[in-house]
Amino acid sequence: MSLGNSKVLAHVDDDDQRSIPKAEIDELTKRSGKNLRGYMPNSQVGQVNRLEAEMMEQRRAEAMKKDPTLAATLNGNRPAKGARIDKELGEKDEEMVRKMEARKERKRSEGMLRVENRG
Repeated sequence: MSLGNSKVLAHVDDDDQRSIPKAEIDELTKRSGKNLRGYMPNSQVGQVNRLEAEMMEQRRAEAMKKDPTLAATLNGNRPAKGARIDKELGEKDEEMVRKMEARKERKRSEGMLRVENRG
């Protein structure tokens, strides 16, 4: 926001003051289960911002659990050796679990085929 030579409002940014559409507030209320429709409109913006920050932090924490190298990568650093090893081990574990589940499913289907062939 440019006001020419005014030094008073030179620090004000467009993002400092914004109105949030009612549809967005309603959607956040449905997802969070918290009442965001208060009596004072100014408090709504703060509540919505806090809720969005909470949701972002939860998503980040879940992502960090899945990928131990994510924190370093997000900060532009090279992941530590231990984090890289943890990630590789996790991927191997997931692959083994998928193979075991596929084997179980195959055995179940073969067992059903044997029963059908007898009848």
